[in-house]
Amino acid sequence: MIGYSAIILFVSTTGRYLPALITGVLGDTILNLWVSWYTDKKYPFLRRYRKEKAGNETIQKIMNDIKNIFVSRLSQNLLNGTDNLIISGFINVATVGIFSNYGLITRSVGNIIRALAMSIQPGVGNLFVEEDHEKNYRVLRQMTFLFFLIVAVAACGLYVLIDPFVEDIWLSADFLWDPASVFLSVTACVLLGIGQPITVVMDVSGLFNRERTLSIITAVVNLVVSLALVIPFGTVGVLLGTCLAYLIQIIYRIVVFFWRVYKDGCKTICFDLLEYTILFVVEVWLSKFAVGLMYSHSILSFLGAVGICVVIPMGINVTLFYKSSRFKSLTQIFSTVNKKDYIIKLEGKLWLWKLKNIDI
Repeated sequence: MIGYSAIILFVSTTGRYLPALITGVLGDTILNLWVSWYTDKKYPFLRRYRKEKAGNETIQKIMNDIKNIFVSRLSQNLLNGTDNLIISGFINVATVGIFSNYGLITRSVGNIIRALAMSIQPGVGNLFVEEDHEKNYRVLRQMTFLFFLIVAVAACGLYVLIDPFVEDIWLSADFLWDPASVFLSVTACVLLGIGQPITVVMDVSGLFNRERTLSIITAVVNLVVSLALVIPFGTVGVLLGTCLAYLIQIIYRIVVFFWRVYKDGCKTICFDLLEYTILFVVEVWLSKFAVGLMYSHSILSFLGAVGICVVIPMGINVTLFYKSSRFKSLTQIFSTVNKKDYIIKLEGKLWLWKLKNIDI
């Protein structure tokens, strides 16, 4: 979060993108080196296993997984990187600049949500190895509800405040985008965020061949739809392709995961997502209405609008769900996390232990 904030601040003050990108690459490299050093220092016993050789069957499985992951990541990069090329080729470079400005904001929010998902992925992986399918299904519903609460606040903030942020805080009114493109850009970010729980579960389940197929399909769908719609609809057509690809990812992962791991439960999780979608719409509309009554294009009113976009979705969700088993299980998870020593020592294991012992 700090890194992306620094990049946004640097670009907004200097207008230079290349140094910001170089700084980001150097920062990631230094972070990876530090993680490697810290791991060797904290877990020295792992060094003893570096010279051990795996069997041919294990090596073959690892190589197949690596190939599937490589193809998946490559296809995912194609999915995320073709929009700029299509807009620059079929529209103009100026539109690419505006698209990049809004994309920097939505990607920053999306990366924060993704980082949260990655932080709990190791614990979820251990849980899925150790526990039964019924317990794992409960954990999936728990994670989906948790990310709904987080994405609800992010969605209200982005849908309502991204234009005021660009116009009054960051740049100026000259850099505003058309409403339809803004809506679809934020929608893509929301779809990516709400799909994180099932993405984590697919990854820890080892279904890399299915992920490879999905990544190829969505990359092709995004490219074909964007090319077909860019001329008649402009950036709206390009973003429609992106949103459709992300929606296919969610549907595909739910269907494949439940077909592969469970024989039922798909109806419940789909109903949950439908319920969350309806609440998204209501909360965003109420937030936009409330902000419209008080916003005056000043920094102080912007801060007040931020507070509204936090209070309204959280207030509605707490009111509706505080008696539900999903909300109670979350409060149980965090109710005992009140001692700093436990948080430092357990490093996420408390979350894992709680998930094992909670009925949803």
